[in-house]
Amino acid sequence: MAVSPTHIESLLAPYAHHPLSAWDKLRFAFSLCQHKGLKVSAFRGGMPREGYWLLADGQGVFCGAVNHWQGCWEYQVLPAASELTELEMVAVPESQLGFMLVETAHFDHC
Repeated sequence: MAVSPTHIESLLAPYAHHPLSAWDKLRFAFSLCQHKGLKVSAFRGGMPREGYWLLADGQGVFCGAVNHWQGCWEYQVLPAASELTELEMVAVPESQLGFMLVETAHFDHC
């Protein structure tokens, strides 16, 4: 029997293939969740690998290790509160979220 994905997994699934750093995955997911009206918090920490974490809609999301590039969202239980530092985040405006997904921009100067 297949387990249906959680709301947060369904929300992030269309963006999973975009190559973002762990920090940008955190910012993108935090912003998207906030714009969808979900209760969301962001954290840094964890052992043995320090990373960026999200708690959204009661679901823990590991966004990647600090300074990691092109990771994927992992749906896990958050580490102990003593291992995490809550981050003060401001949501990226909804109209700007698409720009975070642009891998590269090429401008022809000739």
